[in-house]
Amino acid sequence: MHDYNAALIRESNANYIRLDAHWPQLRRNGALDRYGIVNVCAAGDKEGDALGRQWQQRCEVMRDSMIYMA
Repeated sequence: MHDYNAALIRESNANYIRLDAHWPQLRRNGALDRYGIVNVCAAGDKEGDALGRQWQQRCEVMRDSMIYMA
């Protein structure tokens, strides 16, 4: 199903997409990669300004997501 969705996205001439407000599944990310579609991932929580420990947690989530998606 992920490949089918990626094919539909590519057929519509899209090459840049943001699907969710959280980490995508690796299968979805792989399908988008096979079709040459850039998938933008959110920072893992609210997208407003964060302060103190909330900012540190956001940085940890972003670091972990980059490792997970690599």
